[in-house]
Amino acid sequence: MNRPTEVSADRSSWRWLLAQLAVVFLGVYSAFFLDGCRERAEMSQRREQIVNMLAQDFADAAEQVDVALVDFDYRFAQFFTEYEAGKRPYLRPIPLPTLESIDTWGSILAAGGLELLDVELIREIEKALYRVKPLAAAARDYNAYVREILVPALDRPQAEFYRDDGRVQNKYLWYVLYLEGFRRGLVDMGVSTRELDARLALRVTEH
Repeated sequence: MNRPTEVSADRSSWRWLLAQLAVVFLGVYSAFFLDGCRERAEMSQRREQIVNMLAQDFADAAEQVDVALVDFDYRFAQFFTEYEAGKRPYLRPIPLPTLESIDTWGSILAAGGLELLDVELIREIEKALYRVKPLAAAARDYNAYVREILVPALDRPQAEFYRDDGRVQNKYLWYVLYLEGFRRGLVDMGVSTRELDARLALRVTEH
């Protein structure tokens, strides 16, 4: 006689259990959903911070290159003018600026921030840095030659530095070649750095 009541009680128990499972499922789903939203927001914020840092770094780098180029021409323009005219100018032991590579880029790589940047931007940055590293290495090599070869010979007669045709002796030919190559490198690096600086600045405004 009590069977219908028992069946009704069983159904109520199942409904209550299903309701509890639904609440648990919705709670877990909501937690995952909120975590996903928070993670995406944090990634977006971090990406924005990285772009801002890179924009500032390359803006500083573009300015550094412009200053280095003006300084180079101020220091060495007279030498090349006289050298091309066959006047055998004095080889002055003036060091080249040691250009530093972009610090933020190395920090981003070390912190695992590479995955936050798109492939196109990474390629543009690597292209710009490709010009910085060999130029900085050339400046270091030139400065070492100045210390080790040129400075010890400064007390010698100026005629010993030149051949009869007015060209620099082979022993000191590195002086001319490094200076010519360094200036070309500065010009090329200035162009690529300013282009990247403009693109990064545009990305900052888009954010």
